[in-house]
Amino acid sequence: PVPPPVQTVLAPPAATAAPPVAVAAAPLTKVEASPPVTGGGEGLFSGLLTKVRNLLPFDAEAREEPKVTPQAVATVVPAPAAPAVAPAMAPAPAQPAPPLLRNVSLRLGEEATLDRALAGERRDNCIAKREGAAVFCVEPVTWPAALRKAFDTNTIMYQGSRAIVRYDSGAATSLYAVFGVSAFDTVAAWVESQFGPPTSMSTQKLAEPGRTSTDNRIQVWRARDPANGKETVLELRSTDNVRNAFPDREHGILMLYREGADAIFPQLSSIDLMMLR
Repeated sequence: PVPPPVQTVLAPPAATAAPPVAVAAAPLTKVEASPPVTGGGEGLFSGLLTKVRNLLPFDAEAREEPKVTPQAVATVVPAPAAPAVAPAMAPAPAQPAPPLLRNVSLRLGEEATLDRALAGERRDNCIAKREGAAVFCVEPVTWPAALRKAFDTNTIMYQGSRAIVRYDSGAATSLYAVFGVSAFDTVAAWVESQFGPPTSMSTQKLAEPGRTSTDNRIQVWRARDPANGKETVLELRSTDNVRNAFPDREHGILMLYREGADAIFPQLSSIDLMMLR
């Protein structure tokens, strides 16, 4: 048999070698040989990879931080403080009841008592308040000879030996009379001669702007009215500090009233008294 023709295959021209490029040599890192790792090539590769990661400078930043899931924070609201409880205080000792005179009917002058009723003839010198429930009158009072000069006064309220009387529902509940301030001791001596020593005595400081404070001497007689069993009070003051905001240093007062009764002043005003004059 005739052999096939031989084909001539031309080889491609050799590539021109590229000029050499200078490459800066990286600093060599000394890698310590790891101890032989048993258990196959996979274990050896894993161990070397761990070593290399520990030696590389960027490894600390490249490590993935563990994800922290934020937890709900419970807000604790402090309970309100319990209110402070004041310590229990012992009750104040009961005050002894003031002594009372027995079988004595207190009065002003010789006949002015709380037994008097509002008579028709007195209404000409009276003024009504509270739709007629309270009536205030200026009435004459008979004083013993030793006291007539002291109670014969000339004031804005009245002239002569008189007293202001308050009537509630037609019955007298309070009487009020003034005297010259210098006669206090004389008046006190007469009252004591009629009803005995006072059941209580006290001193009250009277302060007034621009003036030196003075003492207001107070003597009180308390009695159980034998006619009706009610408590009555006869009160003597060396200075009248009842009628106005400032004390009347020219006059003292002698008052007779039912315990717990409404006072004459300030229900009755100075204008009312001027009208009665």
